[in-house]
Amino acid sequence: PLETEQAYEHLLVDGGGHVLECSSANFYVVVGERLVTAGSGVLEGITRGLVLRVAREVGLQVELRAPHVDEVVTWD
Repeated sequence: PLETEQAYEHLLVDGGGHVLECSSANFYVVVGERLVTAGSGVLEGITRGLVLRVAREVGLQVELRAPHVDEVVTWD
């Protein structure tokens, strides 16, 4: 099974290697002064809306694009 003590949340990645969301949550990364998260193909919910709003309020630029797994070394 995918669920283990070490990994209980899994990333949902499209065929091109872009991270869309997690198995039970939205997925966000911070890169410098930017919050990066998929702009489509994900569930739009109350929590996601709040995260995006708060990110902008604290001065983060919101970039709506699915981060690529190859970019992991740039994520803060």
